[in-house]
Amino acid sequence: MGMEIQKVFLTSEFNSLDKETPFNTHTDVIVELQNNEKFIASFFTFQNITNIQQDHIKSGEFLRGKYFWSRNMILIDRCTRENVMVVIKHLIEEGDFPLVFQKLN
Repeated sequence: MGMEIQKVFLTSEFNSLDKETPFNTHTDVIVELQNNEKFIASFFTFQNITNIQQDHIKSGEFLRGKYFWSRNMILIDRCTRENVMVVIKHLIEEGDFPLVFQKLN
């Protein structure tokens, strides 16, 4: 699949919280291709999933932390622009990009 990236937008770059680090955060990622098609996925760090589970145990959400899901979720070790770009390019090269990212209308 001939996909060339035009732009990548990370929501975390615009609404970052002080307590979050590249190892404990999540971000929605919008990829715009050269043909103007746009795709979205959510990147979560492994540590962030653990912290979310602990919050859900306390709040009772997701059956008190028994499960968690997010549409088009990708788990990543560090949530930095550079690391996200490496993953996106790898998904494109492997042909998995359209399986993970949801096309926006």
